Amino acid sequence: MRRKKSFNEFKEITQAIQEQKERTLTPTLKTVHKTELKPPSNITDAKKSVLEPIGS
Repeated sequence: MRRKKSFNEFKEITQAIQEQKERTLTPTLKTVHKTELKPPSNITDAKKSVLEPIGS
């Protein structure tokens, strides 16, 4: 019984993550589409700040 419960929990977590991804991706795609003609100048700085902690 315990094994089945953990599998159901895993399924619920996976589903929640999938829904969260869809929710966060949709507005991002819309924003990217809007700013396609005029990309923000600080986009490379934003990428650097995200990548630096991983490198160190």
